[in-house]
Amino acid sequence: MQAMGTEKSINISYRTGWKDIEGIFIRAAVRYLSELSSKNISNQLLVNEGILPPGTLQGSTNDEMIVIINYRSRIEEAIKLLTSWIREVKPGEGSVTYPVHNRPAGYMGEFEMPIADSILPSGITPAMFAFMGDMGLNYRIDRIPQTMPPVLAQLKLEGLHHYVTNNGEFSYRQSMEVVAFMDKVVRESDFPGDKWDVEPGESHFIDQMKDVFRACLADNVVDIG
Repeated sequence: MQAMGTEKSINISYRTGWKDIEGIFIRAAVRYLSELSSKNISNQLLVNEGILPPGTLQGSTNDEMIVIINYRSRIEEAIKLLTSWIREVKPGEGSVTYPVHNRPAGYMGEFEMPIADSILPSGITPAMFAFMGDMGLNYRIDRIPQTMPPVLAQLKLEGLHHYVTNNGEFSYRQSMEVVAFMDKVVRESDFPGDKWDVEPGESHFIDQMKDVFRACLADNVVDIG
């Protein structure tokens, strides 16, 4: 991963479970939203979380209650949506590096036919689903839409969708939104040191990732090669 036009880069391909990042981000977002839902929602809290602009603090108590009710509903909607993207990896399913072969004909595991706007290409067959199951993916690419779900934009979680739908490049705007998502949602504990090793003297893996996205130039991209 490199911020093109700069020397900022990180090598993630050698790390154990590097393809799990998408699923880790989705789970981190569900946790964040669940914690947010458990709090006393107010205009001030939504402003503090960067969901609402500061000017929203103005208005009547009745106006605030309407905003709170609307955002509670959006938070619950987003939790339900993102939970549907999660897939638990089961023993014996293999991994991206070491897939399991020789599944029965027509085997689809837990996969269903993709949603209409799925990030999967058209023409998916049961055999292809079997291969995806064998790779041990920790998220359901058949459930993720190409189009930004409005509820994620409303909750300022665009960076999550940019990352899980990336085609190998992130524009400047997308890179900044990925950083904002990581700053707010992703924790070091999501990437345990025994799996996401860091060389002595290096910053934590997620800090290295954020540094690369932050380094994106306004007229360039971050490339995942």
